[in-house]
Amino acid sequence: MASSEGRVVCIAVDGSDHSEKAFDWYKDQIYHNGDRLIIVHSHELHPPAMGTLLATQEWQKIVKEHEQYIKDLEEKFKCKCEAMKVSAKIVIQGGHPGEHVCKTAKRKALS
Repeated sequence: MASSEGRVVCIAVDGSDHSEKAFDWYKDQIYHNGDRLIIVHSHELHPPAMGTLLATQEWQKIVKEHEQYIKDLEEKFKCKCEAMKVSAKIVIQGGHPGEHVCKTAKRKALS
């Protein structure tokens, strides 16, 4: 998806080593000056089933840990982009990763 402003490249990330290696591979093998990079993380946090009756404090702890995980992930890829001196937009969204990453890539490529 090239334009006069450069290519739009969308990379889906999570906290895995595979994700980080994929980003590094893009950086080392594919990146061109002028690329506009969109980093997408789509997550799902499933509340406990009613039958398990997870205590409110336990659930709050899980939610806080998940929020910290997302902040750490965002910071890691923000630092990688700054080190590359590449302009990047980081999109964090809730929902099924496969579906939402594809929708985000299409939407951002058109803008």
